[in-house]
Amino acid sequence: MGIGIIIRCKECDYSKNLQIGVGMMYAPHNILNLESKSPILKSLIPSKKTIEKIKMLIESKNAVLANDYGHYIYRCPGCNELFDRFFIHLDYDDGSFEPSYRCGKCRSTLERIDHNPDESSIEERIGKILTSFPCPKCGSRSLYVDSDCTLMWD
Repeated sequence: MGIGIIIRCKECDYSKNLQIGVGMMYAPHNILNLESKSPILKSLIPSKKTIEKIKMLIESKNAVLANDYGHYIYRCPGCNELFDRFFIHLDYDDGSFEPSYRCGKCRSTLERIDHNPDESSIEERIGKILTSFPCPKCGSRSLYVDSDCTLMWD
């Protein structure tokens, strides 16, 4: 089950809606089925070039999907903007592949910020991580997860 969160800044009016996790339709066979009428992966990763690379790795290198796929929070190191993007990791005999994403504002390569899950809730974990990043709008280090606005999605 996925979760929707809102990140806000205590010092200004910055807010961002983000999705984290996976839904029921995100079973591995659905993710990797690129031949269906409407492949799920094409709606999750907007880059046609990346989709073609994934398709090639599956077909010619027998790439397999790692278990930690799903929507994660990414941060732009250039302008500090936050995004949710779909993370996928494929392993194959002589390597591995993960898509990279660019910021729509400044074109910097995005960094995934929550890739070491622990026993705490997603909101707590993200909240702790956010305190180390400046607000994309005002620059203060006062970002937080609005716990009154969490929603489950599927």
